[in-house]
Amino acid sequence: MSFDFKKLDEEIRLECHNQAWRGWYEEEVDKLTPVFHLERVAFEHIGSTAVPGLVAKPIVDIMVGLSKLELSDEQIEALEKLGYRYFGALREGRLFAAKRGQFCFNLQMVVIGESEWHGKLAFRDYLRCQPEKVREYGNAKLNAIHAGKVTLLEYHGFKESVVETILEEALAQKRDSQAP
Repeated sequence: MSFDFKKLDEEIRLECHNQAWRGWYEEEVDKLTPVFHLERVAFEHIGSTAVPGLVAKPIVDIMVGLSKLELSDEQIEALEKLGYRYFGALREGRLFAAKRGQFCFNLQMVVIGESEWHGKLAFRDYLRCQPEKVREYGNAKLNAIHAGKVTLLEYHGFKESVVETILEEALAQKRDSQAP
């Protein structure tokens, strides 16, 4: 069974980087920690809001690294009590939940150490140290909006090739830095 991505579609807007996003992330992790208290878990601030200087949707992406890709009914209920809508498997290797309101969050739950985990961190870390790639990616985002791609699915589709190219570069750099 495949995921119906139309469930995620929403109108989007972009903002200049906001230093407050880091604080949003930290406060939300404090609220999320009890949900995952019984297992080995790690939290990472990912996505565009985690990259200084990058234009972004004002939605903080939090990656939750789990030891196995499953949530109990109690965990799902606890997320819902925090205002999250749980979507389940977004695609193989990733569970997804979203919270909208005054402060907006996306939770991407993945297994620590697997490809989704490494890819998200490599992408973020690469952008953090490559200002020309931040400009390139930011321009792709702005071009999407200027082209009228103002819903999430259209927006992501428009900039997908740039994201894939940057991800490939990030993973190559990570491999090269780990080579003996």
